[in-house]
Amino acid sequence: MSAHNCQLAYGENLPLIASVQIPPFVPSGNIDPAPSVEEVAALCEAEQTPGVVNFAAAAEVDCPRLDQYNLFADLQDPTSEPNSSGFPYTLNTKLFSDYAVKYRVAYLPPNTQATYQTPSVTSPSATLNFPQGTIIAKTFSFLNGTEETDIETRLIIKRENNSGQTLWVGLPYIWQTDENGQRFATLEPAGSGTTPVSVAWSYTDPDTGRLQQGSTNNYRVPDRNQCIQCHQNRDLDGGTAPIGPRVPNLNRPYASESSIMTAQSEHEIAGQNQLAYLCQQGVVVGCPDNLGVAQNTQIATNIERLPKFNVPGDSGEISGSDEDIEARTRAWLEVNCQHCHNDNGFADNTGYYLDHYRPVNSSYGICKRPTATGREGSDGRNFDIVPGNADGSIIEFRISPDAQTPAARMPPVARSVVDVEGHALVREWINNVVRRDEEAYPGSSDCTAP
Repeated sequence: MSAHNCQLAYGENLPLIASVQIPPFVPSGNIDPAPSVEEVAALCEAEQTPGVVNFAAAAEVDCPRLDQYNLFADLQDPTSEPNSSGFPYTLNTKLFSDYAVKYRVAYLPPNTQATYQTPSVTSPSATLNFPQGTIIAKTFSFLNGTEETDIETRLIIKRENNSGQTLWVGLPYIWQTDENGQRFATLEPAGSGTTPVSVAWSYTDPDTGRLQQGSTNNYRVPDRNQCIQCHQNRDLDGGTAPIGPRVPNLNRPYASESSIMTAQSEHEIAGQNQLAYLCQQGVVVGCPDNLGVAQNTQIATNIERLPKFNVPGDSGEISGSDEDIEARTRAWLEVNCQHCHNDNGFADNTGYYLDHYRPVNSSYGICKRPTATGREGSDGRNFDIVPGNADGSIIEFRISPDAQTPAARMPPVARSVVDVEGHALVREWINNVVRRDEEAYPGSSDCTAP
């Protein structure tokens, strides 16, 4: 019996697999005009070639069932071997999602390659430009002892509409189990809606060795509109563009987030610097001539890198030094907040931007008054970041256990519990590193209460 199971209370109200063989029509609204029911069926119900991804369907339509894209060797297990030379990858610092472990796989269409894009004025971080038709699958699972439960698999597919516009399309698929014990995932554009999912976790974090243990009755699968809110930035393609696979966050050896052994954890990329592997395999072109990969750490030293926020010293600075704490805090803020807090993001009206290359000044929150937050979101505090005073800083409140309503909690989606380590790091940074020093932190003398 597989360690991955989907027998959740949430699934009790969803259709059994026998009833979704001819699923209700879900319009593919990102392609104009939207395809007909017959066109969707022709692509999604086509006979599958073993081991070959259904790129033809992915490029055109939103299939009602995940298995219709033929992404995994075992269609019931999104942690099994990827089809069509898909490759798993992981990140240095990931978006916190209620302590879920994540399985990320990227699929490039045959005879295509991604391009390594060096930093520029419009894209200060090096990134990968994926070809048309790329599929990125991210499965959210909860590891509880020796059992792991797959909750959802989100797809992000790079398509082109009839106007020639490039759009990444986000599709949430929720896993279920039918009456015969067969597993399947169906497209749910509304996510889990008003019905939250109960999940529990108990595992040792592979980076820190800490025991992570807890549960929530309020895990929610986001809807498609919420996906777009978090996946827009001025240096990204349109639609629900991927935010994780940037060069600084990929600069590390691949290792699964889970202790459960899977075909993905044993993929040939395991233990190798991910960027070096992709460049050597010809999956990515335009790579720097010498990444400078250190053999003992498998970290590329000639390109930028975002540190693991929860590993002291991973920044390359002295462990626990001000520089180390600030670098790791900025990594956490970059990944968990910057996807909205950028000058073209969902929170662009706040003037509060958290790109890791931005100076830590008033636009980064130092003595900055809120522009779009009422008392519920500010807890009556006057400034985003008050040097030396986490308890007086709005950002600390919004990521803390005290922010209990959706209007107060940040991020507003993707979590229902507090990232304990992230919260503690931000508090440490504000209390012990950020100081009233105009040279180091411009604007830090402006925290004057009204």
